[in-house]
Amino acid sequence: MKKWRFVFGLVLAACMLLPAFAADKIRVLVITGGHDFEKEQFFKLFRDNEGIAFKAVAHPNAHALLKTAASEYDVIVLYDMWQKISDEARADFLAYLKSGKGWWLCITALLRIRIGPSTRG
Repeated sequence: MKKWRFVFGLVLAACMLLPAFAADKIRVLVITGGHDFEKEQFFKLFRDNEGIAFKAVAHPNAHALLKTAASEYDVIVLYDMWQKISDEARADFLAYLKSGKGWWLCITALLRIRIGPSTRG
């Protein structure tokens, strides 16, 4: 449980830099899938925070939400191990990143989903 609090604390710290934080709730898209996890405890971190409005979606259903993510969400939280991504979903995710909005990659997520060289360290 301490690990979840730490991860969530980091997400909140990143979110505080967003201008939307002062005006309204932070709109968070939480993407999961590809591995088991303690869902109740994980999502409780988001439910218990009054400053957050979140939508949880598991792969492969998350790809459809990426098209409008830049206008609908302030932060994308990736807690997934999904590797397959279509060219369209890849382009939508890169467009989200270029919009300047926040994203948080949790430890078990795989960044190497072949998004492209712009996301590789």
